[in-house]
Amino acid sequence: MKKENTSVDQALKHGRNTVNLPVIGILFVGFLVFIVCTTQLENKGLAAGIGLPVVFITPLVYWSIAATRWRIWAFTNVRNVHELEHRAVKAKIIGRRDSWTEKLEIRSAEQKAQWQRLLDKFNVPDEFHDDKGVPFETVIYFSKGQKIFQILMGVLFIAMGIFLAIPAKKDIFGWISIAFGIFFAGKALRDYFNNDPQLVLNEKGLKKKKGEFTGWQHISGEDVIMKRRGKHMQQLLVFRTQGIYHEIQVFELDKKGSELEKLLRIYRGRFEENQKAPSTETDTYRF
Repeated sequence: MKKENTSVDQALKHGRNTVNLPVIGILFVGFLVFIVCTTQLENKGLAAGIGLPVVFITPLVYWSIAATRWRIWAFTNVRNVHELEHRAVKAKIIGRRDSWTEKLEIRSAEQKAQWQRLLDKFNVPDEFHDDKGVPFETVIYFSKGQKIFQILMGVLFIAMGIFLAIPAKKDIFGWISIAFGIFFAGKALRDYFNNDPQLVLNEKGLKKKKGEFTGWQHISGEDVIMKRRGKHMQQLLVFRTQGIYHEIQVFELDKKGSELEKLLRIYRGRFEENQKAPSTETDTYRF
């Protein structure tokens, strides 16, 4: 049997390089060619009618072929297929299983048979690989850099408001801008000097600010996701505790989304390993 010696991170990096990046490149080059061609042709309507579909269909066809090739290679060479599938879908390398996106993948008869055989690997739980570089506890605070940026944005709104309102004395938009800037900068300034932990993670569980400690046995669905809020996408740390759904905005914190994902995996994994063989460590936790 072939040794599964490729890590999930290595497989995902290979997927981004061979699937995602080429798709973006093909789309970008296609648009450039389309723009150049339409400027040279007299019948621009006909050029647009033919060119635009080609611009979008070409990267889609590439993805449909490349995603299948990566899927077969990655799930053959990686041991932890559950983690791989979850993270690959989030990275948009492949579509979720049985989704319409997956149905767009182009597979030969041989590739279909290979994938059916690989599905048997999902009957085996993932192995936990600890990372000794992750401390026994991680305390997460507000991001100082993000707060400085927000303060500067608030000052900018105040300056714009002064420019609009002071000379005319009647520009309501100027006064609104000043009020918004004061509120925005004031809140960011308050958070900048707030040194209270916003989130604490360890192998026993987690604790939100002003919240009670919750053990991993009472937590489910922990993940870092992108969620639409109005016209914007926000990165959120989400989890459930005893039926209650929690959301924490990642951009407010001093850890990136990818770092939080890793911490969640490691601490959850350590907890589950400790359930099999209780730990004798005497580390001091914040809770």
